[in-house]
Amino acid sequence: MPASSPAPGSGRVDVRKDQAQYWIGSWIGFGLILLLPVGLGVGARYAAYVRGNVEDPSGDLVVFGVLGALLLVPLLALVLTGPRHLAEQGVEVGDRGIGLVRERRSWARGGTVFVPWRDVHLVTRSVSKGSVPGRTLEIHLKRGDGVSEPVVRWATLVPAGRNWKGTTASRPRIVVTLGDDLLSRIEKEIGVWRPAGAGRARPAAPESAAAAEPVPEAAAPGPAGAGVLRVDMRWQQAAGWLVTTVVCVYFALGLAVLTVVSAVNGEYGGAGVMLFLTVFFALVSRPLLRRTPRYTTVQGVELDAEGITLVQEPKGSFAGVRARIPWSEVRSVGQDVGTDHRTSGRKPQFSVDVVTREPLYGVDLPHWVGLEGEKMRIKPNQARHGELVRAFRAVRPDLLPGG
Repeated sequence: MPASSPAPGSGRVDVRKDQAQYWIGSWIGFGLILLLPVGLGVGARYAAYVRGNVEDPSGDLVVFGVLGALLLVPLLALVLTGPRHLAEQGVEVGDRGIGLVRERRSWARGGTVFVPWRDVHLVTRSVSKGSVPGRTLEIHLKRGDGVSEPVVRWATLVPAGRNWKGTTASRPRIVVTLGDDLLSRIEKEIGVWRPAGAGRARPAAPESAAAAEPVPEAAAPGPAGAGVLRVDMRWQQAAGWLVTTVVCVYFALGLAVLTVVSAVNGEYGGAGVMLFLTVFFALVSRPLLRRTPRYTTVQGVELDAEGITLVQEPKGSFAGVRARIPWSEVRSVGQDVGTDHRTSGRKPQFSVDVVTREPLYGVDLPHWVGLEGEKMRIKPNQARHGELVRAFRAVRPDLLPGG
């Protein structure tokens, strides 16, 4: 596929340069983060042996040899994935539909996933939770049975109801993850070639004619305003994340101290091993720490006379989430417990299910909310479960079992 022109209307957006830069950056990261600690450790230990500071470095060299052998796995992965990053690839948009294309190169197979306009329900920009805003473009499909998994690494076919990086939709979708500039160019091409009414953006929750007037903005961060019941959902679904983060940060800091101590004592072989492990746990800790704003920001379920608002306020690198569902779109509210601990032996998982008249198309929801077709499942802990049920019953008792 030839290189694309930046002008909208060409029908092509080439992403080969972007993928090649990603592959080259992976090589640089591999060299600096993985090979450098091993190389420094081996060199320091051998230099100490030459100066006579140690009698026999063979034991430490065996350790470094084992680490080097383990590094062959990511090194081989980099080599094998080279052709698929360097092949001609991109998005082709025309009067028939949208195509995701990659040409064959060496051992990397090529292929095209084509979606005709008649199967496109919605094309929208989205934000995966915790990532930079505007990094994904989602093509929501009316049917997913005729679409195969794209061969390109920058696009993923997500089945209906399947969670993808914190977002869930009631229809199958193709999620395109690229730089903001490339996504903007793809949007412009779609805007030029898309037939009238095909894949147009629509409100997150369609409202009836009786509730078509503009909905006021939700309350600012802080306590809910007058006439609004708010249930705080801070730290919900955070136990696993918190334990993993504490353990990884603890090991990263502890191993960093051991690295310094080993180097000061002249144990260069041990210092190299400790440095390698420190870098590993630091890399694991980074994405975990980036999720901190998601769990600590002001967030909750707000209920008022107009509807439901699911809120996660922006904080730090987290762009925030705000989803509004009017009561006119709600059929009923359940108060189920998702897992029966008496039969499964597991800790009970509480939930409050909000059944809507139509599935929520392309709605970005907080991490403590799941979407299963027309059922929106809010998942609080046991204490918040009772508070949430009481809040729903206070505002709209007619929607709950028993009225």
